[in-house]
Amino acid sequence: MELDIGAHNPKDDRVAELIREAELRLTEQLIESAEGGSVHAAIYLLDRAASQRIRDLNLPQVQCAEDGFEALRLIFNAVTTAQIRPGKAKELAMLLTGFVKGATVIDAQVGVAALEKRIRENEKRPRNALTY
Repeated sequence: MELDIGAHNPKDDRVAELIREAELRLTEQLIESAEGGSVHAAIYLLDRAASQRIRDLNLPQVQCAEDGFEALRLIFNAVTTAQIRPGKAKELAMLLTGFVKGATVIDAQVGVAALEKRIRENEKRPRNALTY
């Protein structure tokens, strides 16, 4: 079954085209504004640069708690070597920490369920005089 996300709007294509055409000019103006003292322009540019550096970190695909810890280690090292700013690292760490906590809880639940199953199986086994 195909997901219907609505009709395609040709105006969206035109807007995207206009943005692409103006991108270089707008970027130059943004840099000039930052150099002229615009704090907002400077913050925007620094955030864009930080985002590129984050992509350059090659963080692992996070599928389990151990992957999350590895990604946190890489982020920490990136801050200590000035590859990314502490604020950006904090944002990433908050995302990863939430994932790691959730994965840890799920791992614990799976472990407890496995132990409970083994206990139930052991209780069903017949006992003889030599077994404790």
